Amino acid sequence: MEEIVILFPIFSAISWRPVFNDNDFSGWLVTSSYLVAVTYCFVASQKTQRRHAAIETPFHEMEPGLDEVTAPRPGGDEALHAPTRSPEVARIWLGLALLILLLGINQQLDLQTLLIQGVRALAEAEGWYAYRRLVQRTFFGLFAFGFLLLASLAAWRCRAFLNRHRLVTLGLAILIGFVLIRAADFNHVWLKSLQAAHEDSWKDYLEMLGLGLIAAGARRSSKLRSR
Repeated sequence: MEEIVILFPIFSAISWRPVFNDNDFSGWLVTSSYLVAVTYCFVASQKTQRRHAAIETPFHEMEPGLDEVTAPRPGGDEALHAPTRSPEVARIWLGLALLILLLGINQQLDLQTLLIQGVRALAEAEGWYAYRRLVQRTFFGLFAFGFLLLASLAAWRCRAFLNRHRLVTLGLAILIGFVLIRAADFNHVWLKSLQAAHEDSWKDYLEMLGLGLIAAGARRSSKLRSR
């Protein structure tokens, strides 16, 4: 019963609702950028998968000393292009599409606002609201460390893919920087000299630049495979 009494003011203090929050021109422009990037990554995944299935060569038909990765494929394709038809590459494109889709959904729903409002209400209810800045900076430090660690592990795991698709790599690096900037923004870890700068709309352009590079890289990959 005591837990319900504590939770009631927390829930009542949350004004977030599951609705579209960025209904202005720039908000929908960013959302459109997410949709375009998702579409191109999904198309690249499907074309990679179909292309691989169409030209797959049974292992026993390969020349001695060649394996499924290095062997030339029918139609005069060289070994240099073989890794791009791996089913793993198709899964990477699909994973990118899902990741960008989730980021796009969050861009409109502002789920971080729900988290911030919930933690703020909890801090007020539990009496540690005066230490909120310390909590925010600690949370950002842990988030940034964990986020960069996961990104590094994923980059190492997909290093061949990233090395081959430089536009996608650059776009992902920009998006990672954008996510960290937004997290720092929400957790009030900006220096005072940057207070005015982080209120500008340059973050939207940074976000769209990253998405545009990923979309361009996926489109280029799809066109190369369709030849």
